[in-house]
Amino acid sequence: KSVDHLFWETFEQRGCIIAGLGTSRLKRVTHLVKINLLAEIFGVTHVLQSRLQFQYDGQIIERLQVPLRKLLWSRDVNDDIENPELQSPTSSFTESWRTGVVKALHDRLGLCLQWQKTHLEEDVHAYHFKVEDNVESDGYPGLSTMYCIHQILFNVVDVESAGVQCIGLPQGQEFATAEGEFNFTGQLEESGLPIGTQLNIWTWHRESKSNESQRNTLRFAQPKSDASTMAKTVTTPVPDAAEIQSQHLIKRVPLSALSAKALAALQSKLGLSQLEKLPNAILLASMERERTNWTMVKRMASRIADPKYTLKNFWEDLQAFPELHLYLLDKTTESNNASKSSSGRTIGDEHQRTVGAFFAIYWLMRIGSDGKDG
Repeated sequence: KSVDHLFWETFEQRGCIIAGLGTSRLKRVTHLVKINLLAEIFGVTHVLQSRLQFQYDGQIIERLQVPLRKLLWSRDVNDDIENPELQSPTSSFTESWRTGVVKALHDRLGLCLQWQKTHLEEDVHAYHFKVEDNVESDGYPGLSTMYCIHQILFNVVDVESAGVQCIGLPQGQEFATAEGEFNFTGQLEESGLPIGTQLNIWTWHRESKSNESQRNTLRFAQPKSDASTMAKTVTTPVPDAAEIQSQHLIKRVPLSALSAKALAALQSKLGLSQLEKLPNAILLASMERERTNWTMVKRMASRIADPKYTLKNFWEDLQAFPELHLYLLDKTTESNNASKSSSGRTIGDEHQRTVGAFFAIYWLMRIGSDGKDG
């Protein structure tokens, strides 16, 4: 990350402080809330994680990361690095972690407070606080960082409820959310996008056995009230994606990067659309200036029976049809109010069904080679 980003994070966002200014012992201190959001999908516990992040500066980061947020510092501190208040779970220097949880779910996933109260249930015994000190930040190499982490667990109350379709339930469909005024065209403008804006692709992963065991251990070890004592300091880095290999995606077609970009563009257009346009304002706004990429279509048609032309290649070429992205708008939000724009199927189901039909064509055209295997 750039020095500009560190300045923004410290003095504008107020998401961290730099202690020890004027000395040789500079240290970045940040308080985080990390939310484990669990849901039972086909009888198996899954956890919600972001697997792909499109940054404001054009970077694309692939990692598994639960919803998280930096707690904002509400007042200035002295340069005393040893001040125990800096790493207290009830520090008066930052906003409360409960406030941070509400804001994290709203800012990262677009879930309002009423939605949270209706569809989520906190496992109060799974709360855990830890301090990871003297960690070299991946974002700011050479800058020692102290992470003070509140870990919170929520369960989705009813995965069959229509209200939770916006987060890909009940079938664990991938979905995308934008933070701030994110749009891909803004990256091409001279002014660029504001620091901190990004697009996330979210997916539901099976909860690993080690995570479940650790969670159960914490549940029995933690007191029933919120932590109010100093946590033990450790020096291991924040494990955002330590167990990627042991987790598995739901067996559905994942949301591609191109689809995520298209979805962000569609949502941007819908925000500017005039609802009085007929016959269908959403369709008109979504397809404005969109064109079929006939070069990709012809390549797909000419190579579909080629043994070297894989299903992944075919899936990437399917993005030539802009109409395919309309299926991602099963529910679209305007001012956080859901409004239907297609059938009553679960969000993403029409997209999955249509892609499945294309995949069937792919295998049928290869029936003389590997088509039977498909």
